[in-house]
Amino acid sequence: MVGGGLAIAAACVVAFGGMQSKPPATAEISPLKPTSVGQEWAVRNGRGKVFAARGETERALAEFNQAISHNPGYGVLYANRGGAKLQLGDREGAILDCSRAIEMDEWCVEGFLNRAQARKELGDWAGAAEDYSRALEILQSSDALWGPVVTRLEEARRRAQGGRSY
Repeated sequence: MVGGGLAIAAACVVAFGGMQSKPPATAEISPLKPTSVGQEWAVRNGRGKVFAARGETERALAEFNQAISHNPGYGVLYANRGGAKLQLGDREGAILDCSRAIEMDEWCVEGFLNRAQARKELGDWAGAAEDYSRALEILQSSDALWGPVVTRLEEARRRAQGGRSY
């Protein structure tokens, strides 16, 4: 797995090394049953997150693609797909999707976290620091992601200035 994981149930996975517990690989994923007309995107997004958490990234990507086809105006779907692309090693694709998510929703923390990770993996430390900084502006200091984001921001700033990472 490249990078780590994907957007908040998925973003924490990408940027912060995985979820505490993965859904069992043997657990069945229920057939699509949208709760109301027009909600298939939400079901597809949820299934994508489960597949991503289980490490079935190709299947997650397919679900996120379907979710976007049903609701192309919802930014977080692009951040989730960007996280899947990051896991598959497509850093440029991840940056494009996450940038689109951020353009659609300037408060999309998943977009900033996933894009920061992609930039970091490409050696764009200044860009990663910028994204981690924006993510911190969005997150509450009581959020569980606060500490890991601060750590990654400090590393990115050090590296952007030519310092070493320890």
